[in-house]
Parts: sequence; C-alpha cells; structure tokens
Amino acid sequence: MKKEQLEQYRELCLEIKELENEKESLSELASSWTISPRHTQEAASDVTSELADKLWQLAQIITRRINELVLMRIEVEKFIDELPIQDSLLLRLYYVRGLTWEETAEKMGYTIRHIMRMRSKILNKYCEKSEDSDKTCLFSYSLTNIKNSQELCHNI
Repeated sequence: MKKEQLEQYRELCLEIKELENEKESLSELASSWTISPRHTQEAASDVTSELADKLWQLAQIITRRINELVLMRIEVEKFIDELPIQDSLLLRLYYVRGLTWEETAEKMGYTIRHIMRMRSKILNKYCEKSEDSDKTCLFSYSLTNIKNSQELCHNI
C-alpha cells in the first residue's frame, strides 16, 4: 500500500459517488428520449440507435471505472483492517470517516501533535515509499478514458 493511496481515500469515495450519479443521469437521459416528428421513422430510428450505442459505451467506461475504484477502496480497507487496533482506528477515523485531525485526536484521547506523530510512524512502518516524489493521483481517470468520454459526449 502506498501512502498516496491511503491519503487519496476520500477522493476515491467521492469519485465513486460522482461516477454513479453520472451513470444514473445517462440512464435518465436515455429513457427520456422522444423522436422528433420532422424525422422519418427510419431516420429517427437510426439516430436513436446511434445515440443509444454511444450512451451504452459511456456507461461501460463509467462502469469499468467504478469497478476499478471499488477494488482500490477494498484494498485500502483491507490494509487498514490488518493493522493493530490503535493504528487501524486512527487511519479509519481520519481517512475513512473523514474526521479532522482535531476530531480524531479528541475521539482517541490524544493531542493533535501526538496523533500526527502516530500517523507518521504508521505510514513509515507500513506503507511503501513512492518511487517518484511527484504525488500523482492514483485514483483519477486515465487520460485515455477522459478522451474517450469527451469524444462520446461531444458526439451525442
């Protein structure tokens, strides 16, 4: 487990929610289509079929991404669950539940300074060091997925 993966857990959860909302919006869009009277039935059917295919492609991209993110989330949660109780509690309160450092310290009965030292020790002990100091976003869309999604959106 890389430190950056743990630190990006909240963003991971937010991205999952956003993608699920986007997928639901696509579904609503597809179900709300009506055929314009100025198109012939055959032409309208072709247009509708083409749009439905593009929406289906977008939904597939989103579904794959959600599945990848859920697997990453499970990986982070398993990592936290395997730690000693106090370490697990600290990481769960801060990263999973989203409490502030002040709230985490209060719940655990320590000072913020002590909590920060504990966190640093936990990360140094259990997390892999990132090879590049550049903090790349491990849970964001790949450029290919973004480009494909944008192309599909522009064609709808």
